[in-house]
Amino acid sequence: MIHLEKYIQSNLNCFGGFPDKVKQEIESGLRFRKASISGFVNQCETPIEQLLAVHLIDLEFHLYKELSVLGKFKSLHILAQKEVVVNDRKYRLDFLIECITTTKHHKYAIECDGHEFHEKTKGQAARDKARERNLMSEGYKVIRFTGSEIWKNASRCSGEIINIIQNDVGLDDYYNKLLGEG
Repeated sequence: MIHLEKYIQSNLNCFGGFPDKVKQEIESGLRFRKASISGFVNQCETPIEQLLAVHLIDLEFHLYKELSVLGKFKSLHILAQKEVVVNDRKYRLDFLIECITTTKHHKYAIECDGHEFHEKTKGQAARDKARERNLMSEGYKVIRFTGSEIWKNASRCSGEIINIIQNDVGLDDYYNKLLGEG
């Protein structure tokens, strides 16, 4: 954390020396980014979803950049509070991540399990397990995090999601092949 703070402070010190026009452009870009993040976060229902949403925006940029090296990559979408119909049942996912390649449509249901609504009673636990099985039967990979996990380290949670997706779409294999040939 100390290295990150030094990096931040060093670069912020540079900001003061920029011409006013450059400073204005940086501030304008930050304002737009803040508005974009706020719009996405506002779609979420709970504080843990909101916190993870902030990190999913960076995850989307990172994954899009990484997946672009694959010739078979077509698109990537991250949606909050997305309703899906599976086996004639309607579910609202906390987040849906879709990664489409020329060979497969990868679907990830990201669930943020706050204690109040998940696993508090046997009925809630049974409902969640049935929901998960239904989603999996339609090709969704369900990735669950507890509220405590997200609140403690949302960055680690988004890192796990990145690792799962990169492995599923073959990015890890692609990089290992490159390293093996080099």
